[in-house]
Amino acid sequence: MKHLFYFIGIVPILWELICVLDTKKVHKFHLKLKAKKYDEMDSSQKAITFLMLFYVLWILVGLFSSQWIIFTFYFILGIIPKNKIWHRKFDGILSVLMLVFIILNVYHFHIDIWSILIK
Repeated sequence: MKHLFYFIGIVPILWELICVLDTKKVHKFHLKLKAKKYDEMDSSQKAITFLMLFYVLWILVGLFSSQWIIFTFYFILGIIPKNKIWHRKFDGILSVLMLVFIILNVYHFHIDIWSILIK
């Protein structure tokens, strides 16, 4: 089950890479979503909106995993508003790094972040 959960993490990594590589298009999409202009969205954008719900659900489930500290920071990062394009690009880069670190930490590093933060 652990392997399946972290394998699903590839999808958020790909989404964040799209956010980094095509920031202007993603920013326009989020502005439409925020303004609730659903009639202006095409079918692929509506599908992505639906898939983003699974992305949020994956993060919430991650709060109950061994990497809960990183998921908490990741969740807080998602709450911060991104009004400008460079905010969204910075968020995308930071998100990719955090997601890759989560997967590497589970399977390779085995760093106990909680004990490091307590010290």
